[in-house]
Amino acid sequence: MSLEFHGGTLADTPEAATQLVDEVCRPNLSTYWQPPNGVELDACVRGLQSMLRHVRNVHVFHWWPDHEHRLPLETGADRWREYFKILSQSSDPRHVSLEFVRDGEIAQFRKDALTLHELLGELPTG
Repeated sequence: MSLEFHGGTLADTPEAATQLVDEVCRPNLSTYWQPPNGVELDACVRGLQSMLRHVRNVHVFHWWPDHEHRLPLETGADRWREYFKILSQSSDPRHVSLEFVRDGEIAQFRKDALTLHELLGELPTG
C-alpha cells in the first residue's frame, strides 16, 4: 500500500510523508513520490533523498512552474536524471508510472514514453 505524495494530502511534504509512514509503522506501507509543483531541483532532490527509504512508486511527468504548465518530459529530462540517480542508490524495487502528458495527447504520451525509456536506459545495471 502506498500513500500519495502531493499537495492536499496528509503526505504533502517530505517530512509529513516520512513521519506518517514511520508512525503507522507497517512493513507494507510506503509512499509514492513525484516532484512537487514549482519546487526548485535542489529542494526536490533533498526531499527525495530524505524519503528514499519509503518510496516504492514514482509518478513521472514534467510540469513547470505549476500544474497549469504540462510540458513534454524531454524538457525535464535533466531533472529526471537527477531523480533517477537518487532512486538508483537503493536496491529496493520501485515502479515508475508515466503521468500527466501535455494536452492529454496520445502522440505526446508516446514521445514521453520514449523519453522515459531512454532515461531508464541510462541507469547503471547490476
